[in-house]
Amino acid sequence: MCGICGIWFKGNGDRPTVELLREMTDTLAHRGPDEEGQEIVSDLGFGHRRLRIIDLATGQQPMCNEDGTVWVVFNGEIYNFVELREGLVLRGHRFKSRCDTEVLVHLYEEYGQGMAEKLRGMFAFALWDDRRRELLLCRDRLGIKPLYFCDNERFTAFSSELKTLLPLFSKPPELIPEAISDYFSFGYVPSPLTPFRGIQKLAPAHRALISREGSTLESYWTPLDQVPQEQGDPEQRLAELVDEAVRIRLVSDVDFGAFLSGGVDSSTVCAMMQRHLTGLRTFSIGFPVGAYDELPHAGEVARHLGTEHHTRVVQPDAVALLPKLAWHFDEPLADSSAIPMWYLSELARSHVTMVHSGDGGDELFGGYERYQNELKLQSLTRLFGTGTFRLGELLLKALDCRGNPANRLLRILSRAQLEPVARYRSGVGIFVNGFESVLNQRFRELSSGFFERAFEQGEFNGSSVTLRSLGLVDLKTYLPEDVLTKVDRMTMAHSLEARVPLLDHKLVEFAFSLPDRFRADPKGGGKRVLKELAATLVPRQVIYRPKKGFAVPLAEWFRGALHQMMADLQSSPNHPSFAYVERGFVQKMVADHASGRFDHAERLWSLLMFQNWMELYVARPRDPYAGIMALWN
Repeated sequence: MCGICGIWFKGNGDRPTVELLREMTDTLAHRGPDEEGQEIVSDLGFGHRRLRIIDLATGQQPMCNEDGTVWVVFNGEIYNFVELREGLVLRGHRFKSRCDTEVLVHLYEEYGQGMAEKLRGMFAFALWDDRRRELLLCRDRLGIKPLYFCDNERFTAFSSELKTLLPLFSKPPELIPEAISDYFSFGYVPSPLTPFRGIQKLAPAHRALISREGSTLESYWTPLDQVPQEQGDPEQRLAELVDEAVRIRLVSDVDFGAFLSGGVDSSTVCAMMQRHLTGLRTFSIGFPVGAYDELPHAGEVARHLGTEHHTRVVQPDAVALLPKLAWHFDEPLADSSAIPMWYLSELARSHVTMVHSGDGGDELFGGYERYQNELKLQSLTRLFGTGTFRLGELLLKALDCRGNPANRLLRILSRAQLEPVARYRSGVGIFVNGFESVLNQRFRELSSGFFERAFEQGEFNGSSVTLRSLGLVDLKTYLPEDVLTKVDRMTMAHSLEARVPLLDHKLVEFAFSLPDRFRADPKGGGKRVLKELAATLVPRQVIYRPKKGFAVPLAEWFRGALHQMMADLQSSPNHPSFAYVERGFVQKMVADHASGRFDHAERLWSLLMFQNWMELYVARPRDPYAGIMALWN
């Protein structure tokens, strides 16, 4: 696992220096603490920081082919690199290492841009063809690894993290209003946008080919492109694919383990790992609040599997952690489960260098509660019609009912009157259904439209949704932009590699070939077929318990430790965030939450993360990490 970066001056007379490349790679040191490398080829410079996982002795980057005409820097793991290498050797290619990185340059020589379709793994790479003078950027199918880039008349630059690119601009890039609006709608800035004009994220399953004449951007995969042929019993086929996905991710020259929450996904992954290993190490954290503590369930699974189980009960210090989270995310991200992920990664890194994670099962197999809620609302609107819900909403407002139960019911009645796309959007959103006024007037109606496009690209017919279609939407939106971003940033903050077996693209293709009867669980919830598999591997009572999620007691914090911090920010006379949000509206939310009449914890967290991000990246844009590095000492 690595951090990559580079800059190409496109033959305009400028030339990168080793000093510039070293400054860029220094911002990525946490991604690769073991080695660094810089290389200048023509007027392009590559930078690399390495976390050694495979081929510890000879896997240094940047790496080139035999005659130095093709160069690459690479972040990730290619799980089928041994088979690819064997085929390339038969075609006459010569290798000087046994790492997966070198496969990329030779694969490019054989297949050009089409090399991406041959890869099985998680990856982000930049490849330079010195003969053609073309730069190829590519990101893995699911968006597990990040890649930012900017392409303008003067230079093209890229990096694993946005912060590396900011100092390259002669003046701070302006913010994109649509990106800020999308953040307050969904809690993240969606690809290809970033908050800054002139810098974009390469979207999952996309590649960009850049030359002096221009650039092209294209998608090379969707989960519906390769629908697997009928292969007998789907439950047996799922077991085979999960086992294979786990097994091929066990290649490593360093110690590794697994995150274990005691839920369906992580338990399945750990059980499959244990089939191929002895002495598996598992890691769980808990909180001293019973409703948020999954340690007993994780412990039960660990005992059943016989793992070397490591746990830690933490009392999170959210106030001290906030600036660290904002620095590592680069963009505002409102997922509060980043806090437990931070502590879990810290615990794991004290024992191992690589872990397996169970992310992806909910999107593939219909596991989120919001999916079930959407199907229930869809059935109710068909039965009663939207007029009934409108009357109920008017009656509740006329009675002036207040408090959390009434507020929740009002939201449900309001959502039930919407069309399916708008209804699901409101269900996953943060500032919706009357809360749009948190933004200043000129930003309230702005949107990039990415969410609507995700619905259009899925199997959604405009009048109804299925567990499968909702999973496809989340696969393009919430999973890469929130979940995988959180996992990547929090693990790499501690120089820890995380592999995600359930997001093997062959497994993803298979999952979306299944009809919904394999998702809907007659006992309640989703993930029927995955639960049935998991129940053959670990105790059934753990698998069929109510879903908890990876949560923290935000509501209590905003009536305690975070309340004063939030109040202080709102009283700050010149805070840059108030160029975008309405101070009075926020102050009212703080007061309403403190009184206990409303639960605004999720919204307040999104505001707090935005304000911390603004302080780091807008108030101090030329050096967004200045002063923060002292936190590590």
